[in-house]
Amino acid sequence: MIVLGLQRGHDAGACLMRDGHVLCAVEAERVHRIKHADGPGTIPQCAQLPFDQCGVRPEDIDGIVISDSFRDRIEVALPHICPDLHSTKLLGSIGTYGALAEVSDIGIADIPKDTPVLAACHHACHAAGAIYMSDFDNALVYVYDGWGVCAATAAYIYREGKLLRIEDSVDKLLIGWRYELLASFIVEINDANTKKYDFAGKLMGLNSLGTPCAEAIAHMKSWLRMGFDEYQTTWNAAGKVWFAGLVNEEGFSLDSTSAHDPAFQSLLASLQVAMNEVVCEEIAELRARFDTRNVIVTGGCALNIMTNDAVEALDGIDQVFIPPNANDGGLAMGAAVICSAYGMERELHFPGIARREKRDPFKGPFLIGSAGSGAEPDMADATQLAVLDQVAEALCSGGIVGFVQGRIEVGPRALGHRSLLADATSADMRDVINKKIKLREWWRPFAPVVRGEDADDYFITSNPCPYMLRTAEVREEWRDALKPVVHFDNSARLQVLEDEESDPALWYVLSELKRHTGIGVCLNTSLNIGGRPILNSREEIFEFLENTAVDFMYVDGEILTRP
Repeated sequence: MIVLGLQRGHDAGACLMRDGHVLCAVEAERVHRIKHADGPGTIPQCAQLPFDQCGVRPEDIDGIVISDSFRDRIEVALPHICPDLHSTKLLGSIGTYGALAEVSDIGIADIPKDTPVLAACHHACHAAGAIYMSDFDNALVYVYDGWGVCAATAAYIYREGKLLRIEDSVDKLLIGWRYELLASFIVEINDANTKKYDFAGKLMGLNSLGTPCAEAIAHMKSWLRMGFDEYQTTWNAAGKVWFAGLVNEEGFSLDSTSAHDPAFQSLLASLQVAMNEVVCEEIAELRARFDTRNVIVTGGCALNIMTNDAVEALDGIDQVFIPPNANDGGLAMGAAVICSAYGMERELHFPGIARREKRDPFKGPFLIGSAGSGAEPDMADATQLAVLDQVAEALCSGGIVGFVQGRIEVGPRALGHRSLLADATSADMRDVINKKIKLREWWRPFAPVVRGEDADDYFITSNPCPYMLRTAEVREEWRDALKPVVHFDNSARLQVLEDEESDPALWYVLSELKRHTGIGVCLNTSLNIGGRPILNSREEIFEFLENTAVDFMYVDGEILTRP
């Protein structure tokens, strides 16, 4: 069975699945080179790419599923299908490919006209994609984001292959837009320099500079739990004064202060604690009520690593899973999972497929415009090892190297296939990358990557994460040596390679670093120029070489340098 999942709102994308295997999940921003690419018009190129790269014929497709978005608003236009979307059926029919002009315009001419076109609930798609990657057969699934279509938060129980929405959990918390609101208070983040969908992510790294206060935490907890009418006012913050008398007398309004302001830092730190507490209160109550020890957290807010840490620490939980594509960029995959599972009468977690395959984040397309196949490196090939030795030698010498291999990662974090690797021991490396390549705000952290067998040597962590979605405390004796990847509170947004098989080439580079320097850690950040998506084309590689201070690029087994 071959299905195509589509997400047509912001972070648009397409996902092609065959018999429960993800063949390719494409995020439109990495095709169009527009961050958070938005709208049906972004679909033609990115929907065509999986067919082109995977050798699948469009005429063999069995179904198309659209993840509802605020742009599509299928549930509003077709209210009669809502009972199906919000029940364990999960899917509602909206017509056929030939009969729906807007859908037919995705640009793949050979899809049969009678191919069914279905819709799935925004939050159910978040949940289904996460269930698939988790491999859990039983779990509480907590979904929260800015706003989907029918809700901003919803919880589900997944049991016996069925996903049941817990109706009394819908919109109990309205966090996404409220958290984001605080970014509009500081002059460093604005519509001119930042896409609105990046406001919350940019804000997150700043909270560790503030000191939470009890009164502000209590106020923020009540604020996060307020109803939808008040929630809507966060969309138009201009001209309104917020939180007067809470951490300062005058309060805050649009562009009223700076990230350097201790009062703002205190407000943000208090909001983070409040967010942690209210999310944990909801999850703890639901977990106990439905007697499950596995928890999945997803939706755009699941990229908040401090809250993820707090959920991880809850009593009574055996396993917590957060997918790398928890944001709307993962919705196309979730839609395809629902259609594949229900069309084949299978469970959403597809128990017949190996956990390693499902949890593999490298499900995107190969490098566009590359003559190579993007195949995994042959680690028995002396020539390949010699090329990787050059990468390790550059890093040992304080260098910065682009690292491109195989399929691109899904989700917003570069995890070793479209990464910028740098020396994690060079004291000024953070400033060098910020000023000469990334052009990022001064408070935002850079992540370290380490082999699983070495992680405990440098970091204090109970459950190492391969997706940079949790923090770890840097051991005191290593804080000076690893200064570029140590955040203000001595934490690190750590990526841990579980074993050599998870990424043989990056594992080898880290091994060589440790052999030569005694420190098996390097800095890993996304391969992009500030404000641009992670690159995924040959053309962008040469542009990156020409316009940045990178030493060279490792690309699928070869070294590329400036002309």
